Amino acid sequence: MALLHFGGDRGDLIGGQQVGGQELNRQVRNLGRQLRGAALTGGLITVDDEDASARLLETRGNRPTDTLCAAADERDTACEWGGVLICLHAGSEYTLSPMELGTNTDWSYRGLSAVVLENRYLRVVILPEAGAKILQITYKPLDAALLWENPRTPPARLPINSRYDDVWSGGWDELFPNDEATLIDGEAYPDHGELWTADWRAETFGSADEVGVRLRVATPISAITFEKIISLRRNSTQLEFRHELRNTGMLPFPFLWKLHPALAVSPAHRIDFPDMQVVREAAFPGTLSGAPLSFRWPHALMNGEPVDLRRIPDITARQLVFFYGTQMQAGWCALTNTATRLACGLVFDQAVFPSCWLFASYGGWRGHNVAVLEPCTGYPVDFAAMRAADRQRTLEPGGTLQTRVLFTVQEGIDSVGRIEPDGRIIGA
Repeated sequence: MALLHFGGDRGDLIGGQQVGGQELNRQVRNLGRQLRGAALTGGLITVDDEDASARLLETRGNRPTDTLCAAADERDTACEWGGVLICLHAGSEYTLSPMELGTNTDWSYRGLSAVVLENRYLRVVILPEAGAKILQITYKPLDAALLWENPRTPPARLPINSRYDDVWSGGWDELFPNDEATLIDGEAYPDHGELWTADWRAETFGSADEVGVRLRVATPISAITFEKIISLRRNSTQLEFRHELRNTGMLPFPFLWKLHPALAVSPAHRIDFPDMQVVREAAFPGTLSGAPLSFRWPHALMNGEPVDLRRIPDITARQLVFFYGTQMQAGWCALTNTATRLACGLVFDQAVFPSCWLFASYGGWRGHNVAVLEPCTGYPVDFAAMRAADRQRTLEPGGTLQTRVLFTVQEGIDSVGRIEPDGRIIGA
């Protein structure tokens, strides 16, 4: 809990009210958003907040960032949440300063332990006890929440045989060794695999230039150990992932492994892939039921007319799109908000992830608006069919698989032409 209260005749920031981390984050984000919209050129400004616990804030000589920090005063006290300093100050003069680089493990979200990585550009919230889900990636200069969160289903500790669609909270999961529930060499594997319900061990690390978390888990059925290192460098808009899978069993193990970042979308967004061949899933046609089973990205021929799949319709269209991107000319995928000119994307090794799936609901699945861009080791969703086509990956006993993935964010982009291996986004 943190002490936070906005009040007083002059709008001084004083101690008094206890609020939880989620409410604290909401209040700080609201105030930060309004401060960034003000003319921060000096002098005294007053910020109104609709929340009853945050009436007024007076601030002098501010800079437009979203981290509150009191002016130097020996009477000040401060608490911290995810790198956000909430200062309880006896006076009325405040400055704003950015969180340069840090980690925080002191907070929880709905009873789940949280790991927060943060620099001046990105804030990343990870829930190790919920499958090492990345719950949030926020681009701080625009206060842009990049990942989609299910407004009706919060993250939780879940049993291994949970039905994914009914408890999916959004964010960024990983799926292994299967998608839909299946048998692999006589063993039954749960819906969307073993990782997303697992309790991962987390260990943070940091230096003057980099912070991160090392996450580890041993799968209960397949005898595979996973290590995932997520790191963030000072002044970087890129999140780096280093993965290692190891087969600790006595037999070769065939598998599918898929990244599953759920991205928040609107009609202002567009999706970009490199040149590739789209393969439609006949058993899950969705809105593409009238399109050919295979065609070149980005146009699907529907009723004799080309439909541009890069464009995202309004949620009232109630569309649902699902396909496999194959024969990709490069290892990347991207989403751009054309209104704010903010692009984000993944860069991955095609030797590990030769395909990229897309599941996108524009109101067509339970009324949600979300696009999941899914670099994957193979396809289709049916494991037996994937294995029959020899598109599975296999780890030999004692064998390892290592790979690196970048999640990159960049302003000033209208559409993505390509993403370089170092994460630089090049506009089309």
